[in-house]
Amino acid sequence: MKIVAVDWGSTALRAWLISETGEILAQHSSDQGVFSLEPSAFENTLLEACGEWLADAPDTPIIMAGMIGSRSGWQETAYQACPVKAETLGLNLLAISNARKLNLFVIPGVKTNSPSGSADVMRGEEVQIIGALTALHGLPDNNALICLPGTHSKWAQTHQQEITTFSTFFTGEMFSLLGEFSSIGAIMNGDEFDQASFREGLTYSQQAGGFLHHIFSARARLLTGTWSGGSLSAYLSGIAIGHEFQGAKTLYPNESTLCLIGNSHLQALYQIAASEFGFKAQSLDAADAIIQGILRIAQPHLNTQVLNQPISNKQ
Repeated sequence: MKIVAVDWGSTALRAWLISETGEILAQHSSDQGVFSLEPSAFENTLLEACGEWLADAPDTPIIMAGMIGSRSGWQETAYQACPVKAETLGLNLLAISNARKLNLFVIPGVKTNSPSGSADVMRGEEVQIIGALTALHGLPDNNALICLPGTHSKWAQTHQQEITTFSTFFTGEMFSLLGEFSSIGAIMNGDEFDQASFREGLTYSQQAGGFLHHIFSARARLLTGTWSGGSLSAYLSGIAIGHEFQGAKTLYPNESTLCLIGNSHLQALYQIAASEFGFKAQSLDAADAIIQGILRIAQPHLNTQVLNQPISNKQ
């Protein structure tokens, strides 16, 4: 049977119609994320995205992942505790009642105790990790350290196709807050990103003083005339991402190989940072990882063999 795969996060909605053989037949994307909608609007928003795909098969399974399963979403799903594998998530799909009687399910999120000892959670990223694991065979002991850069960057340790633990870094949201609401943001308006400034921020993040000290240097260097004239936003981005890598290396000190899952812009930045911090990194496309993850998790519920399709893998 066909399947509709949906990635519904805080700020965006993406959906794909997948054939019995794993081919993408149609796709939709919009900025109608969970946080921009009232709960009463979820069903109509979903139908606007993929309703036409259901015309000749209204019972097509719709498998959703992401913040749509949070307490701010359609219906909250319980977090599954690490270690977690695809089968665990598949067995705990939550059926969503709805007015149109759609064949609708939500994949649960995942919780863990980070290597730092604190509680941690994710929704949506676990699907990308499960999808990426199909492309990561052949690593030593079947281990993989996976990084998903973004608003709340995730670093996940996996073993034998399971997510064993993970940690969250507030990198993307902190950078946004600094740019929009801080005194530093006022001096970054309109500057053009450049790689040299980004690398300068990465290098400075490794010096003594810590994150709170380092970020003020963006303002101080401009005011004192010691700034080179490059992109202050790129410099600040380098500081923020550099501190993320600094933290991750303390949590996963024995790892030297990294898999990056994300959009092309973030992958490029994190590839530079990975090299700076001594990681050998490969990149996987986020959309491919999401689709393959949903298909693998939903497999026990589908009368089809759509798995084992190649996932994009860019060295």
